[in-house]
Amino acid sequence: DTDGEVTNFVIITSEYKYIDAQSAKAITDAPLTKEDIGKTPTQIMLGRIYKYLKETGQIVV
Repeated sequence: DTDGEVTNFVIITSEYKYIDAQSAKAITDAPLTKEDIGKTPTQIMLGRIYKYLKETGQIVV
């Protein structure tokens, strides 16, 4: 920062993704798995959302 100006900016979000209501409900209501044990609810939901976006081709890894 120089006089309040940002000189090194890293993009965190470049675009938004859409999850329809039915898919969102399915993601939320999915039963817990063995892999979910020991994870926080946030970690579980982020993992499910990541998996959905990857499977539907909305993100490419």
